Amino acid sequence: NNLLASPNCLQVLADIKRLNLAVSFNQGLDIRLVNDEIAYYLSRIRARDWKNKENRFYFSFDHLHLEKCIRQGIGLLREANIPTNRLMFYMLCGFNTSFEADYRRFEILTELGCKPFVMVYKGKKRKAPPITQAFARWVNKRYYKVCGWREYKDPRKNKESTFVEPLWG
Repeated sequence: NNLLASPNCLQVLADIKRLNLAVSFNQGLDIRLVNDEIAYYLSRIRARDWKNKENRFYFSFDHLHLEKCIRQGIGLLREANIPTNRLMFYMLCGFNTSFEADYRRFEILTELGCKPFVMVYKGKKRKAPPITQAFARWVNKRYYKVCGWREYKDPRKNKESTFVEPLWG
């Protein structure tokens, strides 16, 4: 699932390029493992989304404490000429995170030009809070491109979202 963790990673990426394969890493790659060499090889292959329609690399950003690693990895990919709009980041929300931290991760990714995708955590005996469900719809349906979170009205509830003022400013 995470090719970058394989000891044969560079050889596999070289083979993908040599065979001119289109691949989808929709299970996600670990951005913490991206270095100059890996970024170079990734920039040479045809990474596709799961529908095989668009160029896309998938990563995850599950905790705010990974911000530095995320920024560093994105920087390396950008230096290798991979546009940030080709980077999609899964964001696990509602598992050991606050809404403020979830929202901040979204802000970081959009400021960097990446595409966030919220994955709502649902435990065996736990239903995701309504604010997390609404946030997932706002992000995943790309409503954030047409209205801010404060203005968003959840189409399933036909009411305004409950905006939580970020703690950082």
